[in-house]
Amino acid sequence: MLKTEEFALQTSSGRITGLTNTHLNNRPTVLALHGWLDNAASFLPLISHTQEYNWIAIDLPGHGHSEHRAARSYYHFIDWISDLTAIVDAILASDVFSHVQNSDFILVGHSMGGMISSVFAGLYPNVFSKLVLIDAAGPITEPEDYSVEDIRNALDSRQKLSKKAIYIDKKLDDSNSNNASTTSVQLGYKSRIHKSLESAIKARKNSGDISYESAAMLVERNIKETENGFEWRIDQRLKTFSPIRLSEPLAHKIISAISVPTLICLAENGLEQVKQNLARFKADYQDASHIEVIGSHHCHMDEVTSVSRAIHAFIESK
Repeated sequence: MLKTEEFALQTSSGRITGLTNTHLNNRPTVLALHGWLDNAASFLPLISHTQEYNWIAIDLPGHGHSEHRAARSYYHFIDWISDLTAIVDAILASDVFSHVQNSDFILVGHSMGGMISSVFAGLYPNVFSKLVLIDAAGPITEPEDYSVEDIRNALDSRQKLSKKAIYIDKKLDDSNSNNASTTSVQLGYKSRIHKSLESAIKARKNSGDISYESAAMLVERNIKETENGFEWRIDQRLKTFSPIRLSEPLAHKIISAISVPTLICLAENGLEQVKQNLARFKADYQDASHIEVIGSHHCHMDEVTSVSRAIHAFIESK
């Protein structure tokens, strides 16, 4: 029976939560980053199939049980790199993860987590000893035909979401007077309410090429039960469009700076954009191999045996 434990880290990016397994001395430690709108449960199948490694699977900010960004903030891609820097610092300073100091430290990322991982490895090449990308091959870049209209649409998506903001009136004491003032404090944003957990799981399954069992793992960590039904935990600001992305030339420079051995696991029926990114950035990697694994975008969950074998062979290789 797979045993994982919840953990929480206080970082400069806020409270970060996740899942970890039993710590083994002198064995590699894997820090795992999930994809967009997923969470740490994304790696439960891999943890189960590779229990010989120390896994630290996190919930990125705004996902799972981790803290959301501050009110009136948004999720820019480059800020995920700052988040990961803060998370690594917190892990290395934590007594709970003291074993990391004496083990190989390996970074694994799926989808958006893979994009973050590839950029981090290029900017900070001395933190991790190896890099694994699962149906990811590099960041999304700003297209050549990016237009004024594209930027406006991204900004408009924020305005549209702002109409779903939830506020409460809160009295604040004024320390310089005997009066109390009232101010509106933003709590979050309205999201869809499901009447049952089953409804939420089916909705997640229908939104992408993923099995029911894998959808259930993700949903159970990404949802909370309220008096009105089941409500998503994820920060709704994650669904707004980004007005700014890395340029193509800069992305090539970053990928070219990745010096650690890299394994790219390309899903046979994965995202076409990932296949295009592999063709675009393949020549930039200094030391990369790529394999095609069976399955779709969530191959590390639905076809875990194939992916786990590839990762095990890569980590154990010298």
